[in-house]
Amino acid sequence: MRYLHEKRGLDATTTAFCRVTTVQNNPSVLVFPFFDEYGHRQTTKFRNTQFQKGSKGSKEWFEENTKPILYGMWLWHDFSKPLSITEGQIDAMSLMQAGINNVVSVPNGANAFTWVEYCREWVEKFPEIIVFGDCEHGKITLVDKIDENFPDIPLKAVQKSKYLSCKDANEMLISLSIYSGNTIDCKPAYKALREAVETAKDVRISSAVRSYDIDWMDFTPPPTIRSGFPSIDKATRGFEESSLVILTGYTGKGKSNLANMFAIHAINSGNKTLIYSGEISNAKIMKQLALMVLGKERIAQTVDPITNNYYNHPKPHMAEIAQEWFYDRLFLWNDETLATDETDSEKKERFIKNLIRSIQVLKVKFVILDNLMTLTAFSGGEDKNLYNIQTEFIKRLKEIADSLKVVILLVAHPKKNQFGTKTEIQIDDISGTANVGNVCSVALAFEEVPETDPKYAEGFRRKITVLKNREYGFLKLGKDGIYVKFCSISKRIWESENVAQPDGTVAEFACIPDFIKEYPPTVQMLNALQPPF
Repeated sequence: MRYLHEKRGLDATTTAFCRVTTVQNNPSVLVFPFFDEYGHRQTTKFRNTQFQKGSKGSKEWFEENTKPILYGMWLWHDFSKPLSITEGQIDAMSLMQAGINNVVSVPNGANAFTWVEYCREWVEKFPEIIVFGDCEHGKITLVDKIDENFPDIPLKAVQKSKYLSCKDANEMLISLSIYSGNTIDCKPAYKALREAVETAKDVRISSAVRSYDIDWMDFTPPPTIRSGFPSIDKATRGFEESSLVILTGYTGKGKSNLANMFAIHAINSGNKTLIYSGEISNAKIMKQLALMVLGKERIAQTVDPITNNYYNHPKPHMAEIAQEWFYDRLFLWNDETLATDETDSEKKERFIKNLIRSIQVLKVKFVILDNLMTLTAFSGGEDKNLYNIQTEFIKRLKEIADSLKVVILLVAHPKKNQFGTKTEIQIDDISGTANVGNVCSVALAFEEVPETDPKYAEGFRRKITVLKNREYGFLKLGKDGIYVKFCSISKRIWESENVAQPDGTVAEFACIPDFIKEYPPTVQMLNALQPPF
């Protein structure tokens, strides 16, 4: 039984409940007994867990001259609730372990339906069927065949988005559980499996739902993550839960820096944050974020002997304080997770799957992906297929934001102007497929302020424009853009010295963590806090 326990995540209680055993003197062969609703054994299925493709023998086989029936029939006698059907016995056991009742599996795969004549009367006792087949090639297996064979029973299927990029129920159990040493926490997986079944949709009326079934009477404003820029928050209500936000701007003008500023504000308001960068190392990101958190007063400048320019670094003991503040609040994508010999398609799928798992396990609420170009570079395809690749990728990100109730901020470059000039960015200027702008909830641009703008003389060198605001419609374009200032030492960006945050503090200093302001001072820290300029 080690295979089921160690490789498939099934515990001893579940295997005993389902009466799974192994062949005597050959523990690598599993034995699945098929009992009918009266508890009479009708057939037995064997599975060789050490089978290798190309070797002699079969991976699975049944007793000869026996009756094919659904696996698990003898376990369920409550005909007032729906019947869930999976493609495999291990998938059915995974759902049972998650606390879902009335679960059975077909005996021999998605295309073998000889079981119907022996099980029809029993199946038709249930008020509804929920199909939890395998999610393959954009379709859910079993659905069409069960629809064909049981046309009079209401039929639902698990939504593709609820598979969370997994193939089947057992893969969800394995992928979404949390592993720590010798212990396994399956609660996140159980929750996802139950939600998948509970939110299954009618497959026969896929284009329409009853108005009564729409959950619309909750008028409570959705949770939101404040951007840290009052004018953005006033226009968009911040970054609302389940949003895909696009941030664009010309190369080298600070859009990644602005994204990091959003991260600091998100963390400071209690939202765990995950950052992926395809162009900047994790160590460099941490250095930039540390300067932002600490602020100018806690940063020293040292002359580089080669360039004779200043470089900025935290004063003594300050880096450790920043490190402590980031602990268990900020997570960065592992640089090595994409450095494999996998195909481009496999890398893309693994990236999506790892992103979902990271969000769930780490309880992340804010995700920054920097940037679209590097993320779709490993998606394969020639240039003519790039737009299709980007469209698929953008839609997957929106599905993740919706299903996991997180905010995903995607950094994207603008298109190159055919004349080589840099004009004010519009929503249609975002590089790549038009679906980048179509699918997102909010689109922002970060741009230079020209010297001809009166705000330039007041010290404003950048501005943020709101290009799209799906929910609330308020845009900030042209001279109505949000003018911001920038500190070259701390890398902080703030809106205006006279714009106060809700707590009354000035915007430029609003992101200083409370624990830094209140940290018990030592002689070394008091010395370090003296402004260097």
